[in-house]
Amino acid sequence: GFGLLYQGQRPVVLADGRERMVPIYLAFISWHNRTLPRLVHRSDSSPLIGMGLLSGSLLTIAAIEGGAVSIEEIPPTPPAPVPP
Repeated sequence: GFGLLYQGQRPVVLADGRERMVPIYLAFISWHNRTLPRLVHRSDSSPLIGMGLLSGSLLTIAAIEGGAVSIEEIPPTPPAPVPP
C-alpha cells in the first residue's frame, strides 16, 4: 500500500449518475512546493484531480492521444498601488 490513513467511506457520483460508497484516506501531497493534507479516495480507474486542488493553477492540456499535461502555480497578483 501507500501508507495512507483510512478515514471511512463517502458516497461519490459516477459519470453515469450512479452513486456508490468508496473508501476515503488521508494523504499528504506535494503541491506547488508545499506539503498539503488531502482526503483521497481509491479508484479502479486513472487518477483524478479535483478542481479545488487546481484552484490557483494554470492547467494546459494537449488534447491529443499521449499529449502533454502541465500544471503551474499562478503567482498571486500584487495589490494595486494606492495613489498619493
